[in-house]
Amino acid sequence: MSSEGGKNAIILSDLRAVPVAAALDIWLREKGGDFFIARASIRHRDFGDTVSLPQKWAVVLMLKIVGRLTVVPTVRQNSERNLYHGFMSSLISITNSRLADESEHPTLARELRQLEDGALSVYEQIKSRGYEQVFLFNGRTASTQPIAKELSRNGAAKIMIYEWGGQARRTYLKVPHPRHDMVAEGKRIMAWASARNYTYDVGEAESYKRLKLANAFALSPNENLVGKYNTVIFSGSPHEHAVVDVPNLSGLDGDVMGLVNRAIASGEAIPPIALRMHPNMTKDPSLRRQLDHLSQMLDPQGVDIIPPANRVSAIDLIREAKVVIVGNSTVGLDSIFYDKWPVIVGHPPYKDLAETVKKSFPDDYSLRLAGLLARYTDEHVETFGVTANFVWMTLRLFEVTHRGLPGRSRLSHHAS
Repeated sequence: MSSEGGKNAIILSDLRAVPVAAALDIWLREKGGDFFIARASIRHRDFGDTVSLPQKWAVVLMLKIVGRLTVVPTVRQNSERNLYHGFMSSLISITNSRLADESEHPTLARELRQLEDGALSVYEQIKSRGYEQVFLFNGRTASTQPIAKELSRNGAAKIMIYEWGGQARRTYLKVPHPRHDMVAEGKRIMAWASARNYTYDVGEAESYKRLKLANAFALSPNENLVGKYNTVIFSGSPHEHAVVDVPNLSGLDGDVMGLVNRAIASGEAIPPIALRMHPNMTKDPSLRRQLDHLSQMLDPQGVDIIPPANRVSAIDLIREAKVVIVGNSTVGLDSIFYDKWPVIVGHPPYKDLAETVKKSFPDDYSLRLAGLLARYTDEHVETFGVTANFVWMTLRLFEVTHRGLPGRSRLSHHAS
């Protein structure tokens, strides 16, 4: 146990507005705790973020006043570097390329290694104080994943993951893995649903379905592709990385060719067939090389490629296709909500639950599943409180206003 902070250690991955506000939100909800950040995380240049060095130290001062913040000196570690995938996750995220290599970005790689050293230095601090729970932000994983790895090895504390949701500034609290752990998440949802005997509210379910289907529409639908294919294979995001190691996760959609091979091997595909690549791949510098490679492999199989930049509506493709095939993509949920059952060749979080609901309630599985997920989201996703929301908006405004101050690099960067 810590001497003053109680049972909770709250680890700051960096000092951007989101992780700071999320950490403060955790501190308020848990009624206290000790904040930790590695000195390397303060000195890190952020590579495209808008956090100046003066702002970082202002945030440090604020957290020292609010709670108990320890800035941990970074000690160079003699660790086996290949044990920690947080380094590669951050490298991929910052460069927006899943083919990134540290030899191509030596300055960035050196600083990420320093973040890794800082994370292990923080781990040594929290281990010595005997905390019961350690909260880790699911982002900037070079600063956090080594901590999770070491905690998982020795069972020293319960790992609590908090992260920034994609909508309405939400904080997600997951134990012991974040939502990117698809297998574990599916089991949690199914256990929660079973305890409630699959009850749902029709109005809530219909509202949830409408919201999900509306979000699936593209800004500029390409009518030339609608109705052209009997089978559409949807690839997932290639940039899915988590703080915590996921031992049972396989079939990642980052391997697009592997996804197509599994789709063809399922025996469900009906020509003509199209591969819809995930829209977020447009920023990948290696995209042209990947498209050339995929074309050479897929043309002989009669599979057309719908590239990421093509803004065709997923719902239009689903509506007109006879077969929808997904690996881990949430487009599979869109297809279910459109009452068209997808062929699932991966391990998305909804797979076990959706199959169980369909088997138990074949006539209204779509509504029942929507109702369950709507209720599960309401019970398990917490929005920021007033204080944390104010801190987030204030820091974000300051970041936007003070661009160009020390602490930045020219390299553009995805925010995770």
